Amino acid sequence: MESELQVYCPSNSSCTNIYATMAAKNDNCRITSFPKDNQTFLISNNGMEYGVWYGDALPGTCEGNNGDLNRDRLVVFSFFKNQGTKIVNSTTLFCKPSYKFQQSTVTLDESGSLRTVDNSTLLQTPVGLTATDISNAVRNTLEQFDYGILLPELASKYGIWDTQVRFRNFFMLMMKSQGSENIKDVWDSDLMIKSAQDVFRGAAAQLAKRYFLAANDTDPRPDMSGTVDYDQQRLFVRTTPLRLMEAVLGALILVSFYLGWQSPQGKTPQDPASIARLASIISQSKEFVDIMSPTGSWRVRNLKHLLKQDYTARFEPAAEDHHEPAPSFVIEGHGVITSHLIEEKEKYWQPMMTSWYARLALPVIPVSIVIALEILFQQSQHSNGLLNVTPDKQTQMGFTYVPALVMVLTKLLFSGFDFNLRISDPYVQLKKGFAKAKPSILNKTIYSWKTDAFWTALMTGRTAVGVSALGVMMASFLTVAASGLYTTIPISHDTPVNLTRLDQFYDPTSMTSVLSNRSGISYSTALAARLTIYEKTSSPMWTYGQHVVPKLSPSPTVTRNLSAASAVDLEIPVQNGFLTCQLVSSKDITLNYTHSLNGTVSGVRALWPMPDSSECENLVSDSQGEVQILGLEDGPFAEWTNFSFLSPRYCPSSWGMYGKWLGKKVIDLNVLLCWSSIQESKASVQLSIPEGRVQSLVIDESTTRNISDTMDTQLDIGNVIFNFKTAASSNIDQTFDIFLRNKTTGVLDSEPLRRENWDDLYARIQHAYGLAVAQVLTNQGRYTNLTTENATILATATDSLTFRLKQSLISTRILQGLLIGMTVCALISLFTLKMSQVLPKNPCSIAAQASLVAGSKMMADLPAEAQHMKDKEFNALFEGARYRMGWSDENGAGRFGIDVDHRLRDVSVSTGRAD
Repeated sequence: MESELQVYCPSNSSCTNIYATMAAKNDNCRITSFPKDNQTFLISNNGMEYGVWYGDALPGTCEGNNGDLNRDRLVVFSFFKNQGTKIVNSTTLFCKPSYKFQQSTVTLDESGSLRTVDNSTLLQTPVGLTATDISNAVRNTLEQFDYGILLPELASKYGIWDTQVRFRNFFMLMMKSQGSENIKDVWDSDLMIKSAQDVFRGAAAQLAKRYFLAANDTDPRPDMSGTVDYDQQRLFVRTTPLRLMEAVLGALILVSFYLGWQSPQGKTPQDPASIARLASIISQSKEFVDIMSPTGSWRVRNLKHLLKQDYTARFEPAAEDHHEPAPSFVIEGHGVITSHLIEEKEKYWQPMMTSWYARLALPVIPVSIVIALEILFQQSQHSNGLLNVTPDKQTQMGFTYVPALVMVLTKLLFSGFDFNLRISDPYVQLKKGFAKAKPSILNKTIYSWKTDAFWTALMTGRTAVGVSALGVMMASFLTVAASGLYTTIPISHDTPVNLTRLDQFYDPTSMTSVLSNRSGISYSTALAARLTIYEKTSSPMWTYGQHVVPKLSPSPTVTRNLSAASAVDLEIPVQNGFLTCQLVSSKDITLNYTHSLNGTVSGVRALWPMPDSSECENLVSDSQGEVQILGLEDGPFAEWTNFSFLSPRYCPSSWGMYGKWLGKKVIDLNVLLCWSSIQESKASVQLSIPEGRVQSLVIDESTTRNISDTMDTQLDIGNVIFNFKTAASSNIDQTFDIFLRNKTTGVLDSEPLRRENWDDLYARIQHAYGLAVAQVLTNQGRYTNLTTENATILATATDSLTFRLKQSLISTRILQGLLIGMTVCALISLFTLKMSQVLPKNPCSIAAQASLVAGSKMMADLPAEAQHMKDKEFNALFEGARYRMGWSDENGAGRFGIDVDHRLRDVSVSTGRAD
């Protein structure tokens, strides 16, 4: 914009003070005479040898129609006045204030701080509230603070004298908000625009929070809702195992389709799953039966020499005069038989899984795993984990799949034994003799479900097969239990470390100018104290509530070796400000009312006894404290006052009075006296590494001592920290205003002003005072002149991101229970079933089974139509009969194979039972 600044001196003055006249315009606004009446902005013209910088923000109005309410501006300007009236480096901004009320979707972080504002809907603005009102409120609010605190800080950064800077609060905060350290920033228009916006928005937001928000004593509005984003443990699928499972399942599906497509439907009359069914299928193959009849005791390799022909199976049509037109199933050989019958000594076959070493492994392996699990579990409990691991994908897959693989191999061992047992069981029953048909020649348990096989075995008295099936069923759950056997958990790992103490605290008696003089408190210190107390923010760095902690630093090696989530525990002296307060007894307070000329009460003079000295400030004769209470409105009142720090040490450092004024009389007047001190205590402190924020602090009360309790260490909290000129109530000063504020900004809780609530009030006073002193001590009470003997402090670093492999108690006990149950089942099977000297060969081929039934009376008695009978009809052919396997002659001669037990058949005939 175009701007012009002139100064003039009234003709009737000595020109000690001159007035600035500014004219500025841009495309939207023109102000030809600013400030108004040429007397608003005063410039000192005291003849100093150096120039002075000026900066401020004042209201202005653009030229135009008086009815236009959109002409108000906030004019921000700066310039440098040399000696005399010469003005240089002037910059002027026209800022148009505005405001709006809106309902928005907001995002807050875990501390409640506002992050984003979206999806705003404008709301109706209050009637009569203009943007100019907001602008004036911002300016007036900022003027309540003592700008003298901030001005020296800026001047020192600019390298000029304090007297060369005449910035008002708004402009000083503009420069402070941008971290300005160069005097050229004062006339940088781009920087001024950004800083003016930041200061105006920040102050306006605090005004809105204080005056436009009220406590919500009712239920929340029904149209107010939201969502919460938070960290949560979620269940994810691992990609690699998922793809492997999908690949295996896909292969199984393809194999199933192939087998279904290639299934031998119609190639055998019925399922040849049992010995009897196989006998019926080969019963019509006369030539094949004749060849196989004498080979029941042969071994498989000798059968291979005998059966060198090519064999086929076919259905042979029945004769025309046959009652059953169903064709017969026959097996035919093609070629010439060249081998001769071989006589060999009797030798028995035994499955590998029933060998002595396999039978030994069956109980030993699960018992060994049980013992190993217990040893590892006890080690896990004793050492808080088995070993340190990294929480990466490969490690997780390792401790998940290795136990599962061990359990799968264990299950395969039991399944192999069970498979061999169920194959051999019918022949074991036949070898004993007198075997019923169902558990022997009609037995099909190898093709049945485990649960059905278990139940059937129990019902038929085959204990070994039943407990073996039960053991395999228990083994099926091993992998399920093993999946949760090991987990990684974060373990606190303690390591001794050395920390370097970076500072010491000043002797409190040397901080007189800081604690008791407001010019000694920096702007940053006062602001930190106000934010900590008034806005209830979290404790700044190196403080914890009312306590101040020495600054500490880990060595570079410690920082490298510890993770970001580490914490450090140590014992260290901490300091805090303390007020020892007491109430003056109400019976010791004397009230003398004063009257005006017309006889009405104009005020009251209150007197109370002070400590035994006449040297304390604010005293009258006879060591009486005195206060004059005038001009109060009806309602609660309270006032806080500090004594001079030059008073003797036994004098109170501050006092307060509070009560209620009603009908020109004082009701329940209370006077409190406070003595200030700086305390030091030993504390157990926990710090986060590497940022050094105090996470916890526990005071050892037995070590608390006053390191100073003189008047020198009092903090004038009212003038130094809360030096604004107005409070929420005209009867309550700014210090009590802080003590009485509740959680809702701008609302005072007067209940603590009742005498019976003294404990509550004292706690509020102590809390606010301690927080304020802590900020003074941490910001301006440290120095770095350390000695060698106190620079290093031994601490314990706790690294909470060390991961250990932990064994689960529940999974361990489940696995041990299953394995012990499987062991018991294995032992019962081994001791109740004799597997030796049963079969001469492996019966898992057609030729082997055929050699055992060919030429038997059992097969010869089967009708031709038995090949096509359903199970119920077929099984009825064998009811009442008993069967055996062995030599047809008692002396071990004749045919070896399976047949009807003649001994039982003779008895059946004599008793009238069917064969």
